[in-house]
Amino acid sequence: MRCRRVYRNGKGSFDACLDFNLEAKVVFAEGNEIAVYLEFEGTHTAGEYFGVPATGKYVKNHL
Repeated sequence: MRCRRVYRNGKGSFDACLDFNLEAKVVFAEGNEIAVYLEFEGTHTAGEYFGVPATGKYVKNHL
């Protein structure tokens, strides 16, 4: 499944923000297909976030 691949590829980024919050903002469905617009936010305190070492700053991304 594509969702699992996206999660696996981005898991390191989620781990970089110990207080992360992931929220589904919009969900579209038609037939047997679904699309989800996600918002990810947290404080970058642990490990790399998309290749950037921990900064201690708040981050927010949309997926």
